[in-house]
Amino acid sequence: QAYVAASMAKIVSLRGFPSSQAPPPVVIRSRGETRRFIDGEVSRKFPGSRLEAERKAMVAWGMIPPDFDLRKSLLDLLQEQAAAYYDPAGKLLVLADWLPPKVQEFAILHELVHVLQDREFSLEQFLAPGPGKGDQLLARQALIEGEAVAVSVELLLQPQGLDLTRIPNLSALKQLATAFSASPVFARVPKFLQNLLLFPYIQGLTFVHQFRQKHPWPAFGQLYRDPPRSSAQILHPEKYLGRREDPLVIALPDLRATFGPAWRLASEDELGEWGLGEVVGALLDEATGQRLAEGWRGDRYQVWEDDRGQLALVYRVAWEGEKAAEAFAKAY
Repeated sequence: QAYVAASMAKIVSLRGFPSSQAPPPVVIRSRGETRRFIDGEVSRKFPGSRLEAERKAMVAWGMIPPDFDLRKSLLDLLQEQAAAYYDPAGKLLVLADWLPPKVQEFAILHELVHVLQDREFSLEQFLAPGPGKGDQLLARQALIEGEAVAVSVELLLQPQGLDLTRIPNLSALKQLATAFSASPVFARVPKFLQNLLLFPYIQGLTFVHQFRQKHPWPAFGQLYRDPPRSSAQILHPEKYLGRREDPLVIALPDLRATFGPAWRLASEDELGEWGLGEVVGALLDEATGQRLAEGWRGDRYQVWEDDRGQLALVYRVAWEGEKAAEAFAKAY
């Protein structure tokens, strides 16, 4: 608890958080206790058929096999990755009883940033932009995780007289973050889920690094009052930090009459530049997917399901110009 209190004071001083409250209680939990907590959180955040709708969307886009058990895989994956976490409902800092001491130190720093974020603007509310805003949610996740990684790294760099502004290349840090995620369960899940897990940390760190090149840490709080609205703004920080380019609002027509009574709407959301790059990357290759998706300006999709369980995908996407649209159409 003494290390937690000292670390929290350092974070407040570095980042400029307005909090001077006492640090949160720290509890140690076993794998079984962690599994039960994650199970409850998944049920709370994906009530009713919402998780099943997410699964069907991933199947329709070809990101997971039709028989893939998304809930079990998520529980397995999160249990394996959750060596330390902040519980915003219980206001607790949780450490796994199997975590090595050296890893504990960095994990505590990271989770304490989440504690202070929660006290400043409520993580629960911030990570609930509303249904059908999946890409916007991913951007917000990247903001909070990118900040947590960046602040933790800067604290570790301080004894060497360094900070993020003096590190021109983040490749070594990104490789380290990827290595931390490597594990048996992580290796078994589809590539899309692997990348989805890593995006907030890897790309979020890149975004925050770009911010720190021009602004001091205390200015970062302004981003939570008007956060990035798309994964495109995370992937290309200049579209938010420079000449801002918010996504276009795309709507789909009422297709109930088109599909007929045998069909029902199973899912509706936005894919985003990152998601589109993943889809095309799975069909061709990762680099091509990322390149072709760069012209993305906004999108909307629906997944429809008939009485036999067949899925149909409807997609509308806006591009920055005819050249980008034609390149995508030909490649797809």
